[in-house]
Amino acid sequence: TAPTITPTPKDETANWKTYTNAKYGFEVKYPATWQIPTERDFASYPESGVYDTFLIDFYKNTVNGQGINGDGFFISVSKRDDTEYRDLSAGVGLPLVSGFGANDDFSKCSSPVSEVAIGIGNYSAKKVSVSSADKCFQPVYRYVVQNGEYSYGIRSSSDGFACVGCNGESTTKEKFPEFYQILSTFKFTK
Repeated sequence: TAPTITPTPKDETANWKTYTNAKYGFEVKYPATWQIPTERDFASYPESGVYDTFLIDFYKNTVNGQGINGDGFFISVSKRDDTEYRDLSAGVGLPLVSGFGANDDFSKCSSPVSEVAIGIGNYSAKKVSVSSADKCFQPVYRYVVQNGEYSYGIRSSSDGFACVGCNGESTTKEKFPEFYQILSTFKFTK
């Protein structure tokens, strides 16, 4: 019998650039034609009230230095535990739609959080996906992974929170499918 030859899958990210952050210990690939990432490190300014310790934006296109809705992604790093922050049973977490308060019955809300594996290391992550049709929470779509003292939030700019008129996961799948290739290249370096 003749041996079966299986072609090696082509690495579509082979010619991409790699962004490495030594301070927060991660790297991710992004298409070589994209804009240079914009970093904002808030660790030195705790009094600023900024929620994240570090934030980086990646965009395919920009206008006047700002990304165009739906064509990029963000990585945020924070010392808060994003998994506890999103615990719906505690009555806190995702931004509520107007008219729904902390004393309301959360049992009528379904949890938008599921366990998934992401990145090169198949890291255990929380996928948070809320569509614009949700009656309890504002639209959001992100992946959150813990590493040491930090929580890393990775989200498409089509997530419904950063993109006016976008509908999170469905918009990302339709208009920004390369987000999933980018997500697959994420890895921790320490």
